[in-house]
Amino acid sequence: MNRNISNSQIRIIRLALLGGILLFGVVAALVASGSVEGGLAMTRPGPLAGVVALLVIMAAGLVMFMRRRIEGQKDMDVRFKSMLVAHATCEAAALIGAVHILMTGGLLPYVAGLTVFVFSLVLLPIEDL
Repeated sequence: MNRNISNSQIRIIRLALLGGILLFGVVAALVASGSVEGGLAMTRPGPLAGVVALLVIMAAGLVMFMRRRIEGQKDMDVRFKSMLVAHATCEAAALIGAVHILMTGGLLPYVAGLTVFVFSLVLLPIEDL
């Protein structure tokens, strides 16, 4: 099957996802440092901490599953879509972690989400497509 998207376009999409995560995290930290009582801290209890922990575990498992799926798949469209689903799930974990920063000033959920996103970039290289 002929793809309508090239590897360079996939690289741009991945960098755009990473850029959005980093930008939102920095803005959230700047806003929270001035508005949250006590400023920023690595750990703070909050309603989204458990959700982010669950999303990080789910995203890491999905990355491993999609890696196997991509390795065994011959159809390039399915491989590309599988990669984007894995990256989007990891991005969701990081973005909800950034919302946790805004709510409580706790950085750990954001750092965990960002780590699992970088984990997905490393384990799902573009050269595999």
